[in-house]
Amino acid sequence: MRWQNTRPRVRSRSASAAFVDPARPIRVDKAPEGKNWAHEIKHDGYRIQIHLGASGVRLFTMSGYDWTERYPLIVEAASKIKGSAIIDAEAVIADENGLTNFEAIHGRNRDGEMQAFAFDLMMRNGEDVRDMPWLDRRQLLKQLLGRRKSLVYNREIVGRGPEVYRAACGMGLEGIVSKQGPRHIDRAAPRVG
Repeated sequence: MRWQNTRPRVRSRSASAAFVDPARPIRVDKAPEGKNWAHEIKHDGYRIQIHLGASGVRLFTMSGYDWTERYPLIVEAASKIKGSAIIDAEAVIADENGLTNFEAIHGRNRDGEMQAFAFDLMMRNGEDVRDMPWLDRRQLLKQLLGRRKSLVYNREIVGRGPEVYRAACGMGLEGIVSKQGPRHIDRAAPRVG
């Protein structure tokens, strides 16, 4: 089953033909429990789609607006990746502990400091990988990113949803995004927080 958008954004008329309408999480009241759930920190920033290809790197918003010129550190990090890909990520300003500061990104005077936490891979070398099991896509993403300072793999924790959520709240974070069945497709990820 393909991505399900519960509240799809209005796609920009100027969106690239390659732009993929992103899946949107569903807000829930409590974190899901069980070993068939994986949880990621919900970083407080702007969701972006990173396109890598023969013509270079392009960054798009959730509606498909081109923001490539805004975030040079993300573009620089992505340009070092070989091959083509479409990566789903969150553009943020993070401190040395990885905590994000949403207020810092509003004035646009710190665009040059933005980095990205990548959390999913949609395309790789011309192949649509969204039908692959989620954990397999994550493994490809992790290998693709390697260790990059401004384009970072957003780690997941399998099981322990309520514990992960409490820890995220205790650190002052926005919440978590949970995905069912780490080996399944991310159909409708609950978002707590």
